[in-house]
Amino acid sequence: MRSSVSLSRRAVLGALSTALGAGALSALSACGATAGPAQGGGEKEITQPVTLEYWPHWGGASREPAYAKLTEAFTADNPKITVNTTPYGHNLEKLVSNVVAGTPPDVAIIRSSGQALAIKSAIQALDDRIARAKLFKKSDYADAQWDQYTWKGKIYAVPAMENGPRGALVYNKKLFVEAGADPNKPPKTVDELHKLHERITKEDGGQITRLGFDPWDAMSLEGFLEFWGEGMFGARWYDAKAVKLNLNSPEMVQAVEEFTSFRIRTGWDKVATFRQTYGTWTGKTSGLTSQTQAMQINGYWTPGEERIFPDPGNDVASNLAYTWVPTQKGDRKVQLIGGWAACIPAGVKQMDAAFRFIEWMTTAKCNQILLDEFGFLNGNKTAAKELKYDHVPNLKFYLDSLTQADKVVQPINVPIWSDLDKGYRAMLDNVGQSKKAARAALDELQTQLQQLLDDTVKGA
Repeated sequence: MRSSVSLSRRAVLGALSTALGAGALSALSACGATAGPAQGGGEKEITQPVTLEYWPHWGGASREPAYAKLTEAFTADNPKITVNTTPYGHNLEKLVSNVVAGTPPDVAIIRSSGQALAIKSAIQALDDRIARAKLFKKSDYADAQWDQYTWKGKIYAVPAMENGPRGALVYNKKLFVEAGADPNKPPKTVDELHKLHERITKEDGGQITRLGFDPWDAMSLEGFLEFWGEGMFGARWYDAKAVKLNLNSPEMVQAVEEFTSFRIRTGWDKVATFRQTYGTWTGKTSGLTSQTQAMQINGYWTPGEERIFPDPGNDVASNLAYTWVPTQKGDRKVQLIGGWAACIPAGVKQMDAAFRFIEWMTTAKCNQILLDEFGFLNGNKTAAKELKYDHVPNLKFYLDSLTQADKVVQPINVPIWSDLDKGYRAMLDNVGQSKKAARAALDELQTQLQQLLDDTVKGA
């Protein structure tokens, strides 16, 4: 491990280029960056008042009371430290711009962008502090949770805020019954998922009034490579040791064709019109929450959020059931683990206080606040044993799933995560709108992204 953080203006601009694409650099041409202090081995006593700048991903007025409870509880345990919270929506341009300008937040929450930021020293390795942590052990987390934020053997972030099992088929039992489907027999195969989707979907005057399933929703889209590619169809789309992509394999072609067939057969424009009224994920106006959509692939935060978000009188939480994500043959139980993590950007001058806050976010006390106020957890196995979740009973499926799964899929861990994420989403849109065939679209994506990956690794 290096004894100090080597951070040049060129290096950080390179990291931004890797994470966001070359078009994001012009606004930063006049900026400079300064190196941060060396990573220490263990926390020092905080004797003087400290104010931390904390940048989580999630924002909005509905989150403000939850953040207030979170930071007040931390300060109650650490009276010398107060926390200012500024949600930044995982805007990497903003994060790296502040690093370049010498005004980084003390703690930022990132997802899958750790390698891109670590390559150019925009964030700091935390191995020494993790080894000496007092409030958690490395073994409290699965290896995959650490691997997601590892580059060349060093760890650059700690699983925090939302991090854990990310997949289940969430389905509405009431809508199953109304469509004449057995709520005790959810789909196990992709073909069964298709048939139930078509059985449940209803139209009136050419407009969808009830939707069975939309693969562009929630973790189905966000986890396309993991769930559809590897989990459902067994695609090996990335070799991390060789740093080689394999996005155009026969298995990936099949995954894309099955994924896009839902909207192709239902009608792209019809689903798009439905989405103008009923959103994705679990917000107040989402199809799942409003009970106008019967099925969704989503993560362990869903039971908690469907307790918090619905309007009074909405009985959606009591109508939802949770089961395994369908696969090609229906003979495997597949789960994905990972999520968001807390990093310390380069240039931070309050390292001890910053890591104290990160450590605290792994505790059972913090986890209970996260579940009660946000609906999610940070994935600490030991802390989960102390968790009170009687008010969110369906969380048990997710907590049990990691030991019951036949396969736990590794999360995306690639230096060009942002470009990969944008690339596969655009590819799916093109195929779903019948602008390109799956094979041709994947061939093009493979060539483009492998070249970018090769250039990025050479630059490192």
